[in-house]
Amino acid sequence: MFIFSYSGADIAVVCREALLRPIRRLGSATHFKPVPNPKPDGPRQLWLVCSPGDPDAQELTLDKIKSDELCEPPV
Repeated sequence: MFIFSYSGADIAVVCREALLRPIRRLGSATHFKPVPNPKPDGPRQLWLVCSPGDPDAQELTLDKIKSDELCEPPV
Protein backbone atom coordinates (compact mmCIF):
# COMPACT_ATOMS: atom_id res chain seq x y z
CA MET A 1 0.00 0.00 0.00
CA PHE A 2 1.28 3.47 -0.86
CA ILE A 3 0.21 6.56 1.08
CA PHE A 4 0.97 9.85 -0.65
CA SER A 5 3.15 12.42 1.13
CA TYR A 6 3.35 10.60 4.47
CA SER A 7 6.61 9.07 5.61
CA GLY A 8 6.96 5.99 7.75
CA ALA A 9 7.88 8.27 10.66
CA ASP A 10 4.65 10.26 10.19
CA ILE A 11 2.59 7.08 10.34
CA ALA A 12 4.53 5.87 13.39
CA VAL A 13 3.75 9.13 15.23
CA VAL A 14 0.03 8.79 14.48
CA CYS A 15 0.02 5.18 15.71
CA ARG A 16 1.90 6.08 18.90
CA GLU A 17 -0.49 8.95 19.62
CA ALA A 18 -3.48 6.65 19.12
CA LEU A 19 -2.04 4.13 21.58
CA LEU A 20 -1.23 6.75 24.22
CA ARG A 21 -4.60 8.52 24.10
CA PRO A 22 -6.26 6.24 26.74
CA ILE A 23 -3.27 6.78 29.07
CA ARG A 24 -3.54 10.55 28.70
CA ARG A 25 -7.27 10.36 29.36
CA LEU A 26 -6.57 8.54 32.63
CA GLY A 27 -4.04 11.15 33.68
CA SER A 28 -6.40 14.07 33.13
CA ALA A 29 -9.57 12.36 34.41
CA THR A 30 -11.42 13.94 37.32
CA HIS A 31 -14.26 11.41 37.65
CA PHE A 32 -14.39 7.64 37.88
CA LYS A 33 -17.24 5.22 38.49
CA PRO A 34 -17.19 1.86 40.25
CA VAL A 35 -17.75 -1.20 38.05
CA PRO A 36 -17.77 -4.89 39.04
CA ASN A 37 -14.55 -6.80 38.48
CA PRO A 38 -15.21 -9.53 35.87
CA LYS A 39 -12.30 -11.60 37.22
CA PRO A 40 -12.88 -13.77 40.30
CA ASP A 41 -9.52 -12.87 41.83
CA GLY A 42 -8.59 -9.39 42.95
CA PRO A 43 -10.78 -6.55 44.19
CA ARG A 44 -14.57 -6.84 43.88
CA GLN A 45 -14.89 -3.48 42.15
CA LEU A 46 -12.75 -1.52 39.74
CA TRP A 47 -12.72 2.17 38.88
CA LEU A 48 -13.50 3.17 35.29
CA VAL A 49 -12.88 6.67 33.95
CA CYS A 50 -16.14 8.45 33.10
CA SER A 51 -17.58 11.88 32.44
CA PRO A 52 -18.63 14.15 35.31
CA GLY A 53 -22.23 13.86 34.05
CA ASP A 54 -22.38 10.08 34.56
CA PRO A 55 -24.95 9.25 37.28
CA ASP A 56 -22.44 6.93 39.01
CA ALA A 57 -19.50 9.34 38.73
CA GLN A 58 -17.39 10.06 41.77
CA GLU A 59 -14.84 12.84 41.88
CA LEU A 60 -11.46 11.09 42.06
CA THR A 61 -8.07 11.45 40.51
CA LEU A 62 -5.73 8.73 39.34
CA ASP A 63 -3.41 9.12 42.33
CA LYS A 64 -6.28 8.24 44.73
CA ILE A 65 -6.94 4.84 43.10
CA LYS A 66 -4.88 1.74 43.86
CA SER A 67 -3.25 0.32 40.75
CA ASP A 68 -5.00 -3.06 41.11
CA GLU A 69 -8.39 -1.30 41.32
CA LEU A 70 -8.07 0.58 38.02
CA CYS A 71 -10.17 -0.70 35.13
CA GLU A 72 -8.10 -0.69 31.96
CA PRO A 73 -9.57 1.73 29.43
CA PRO A 74 -10.47 0.36 26.01
CA VAL A 75 -7.91 1.12 23.29
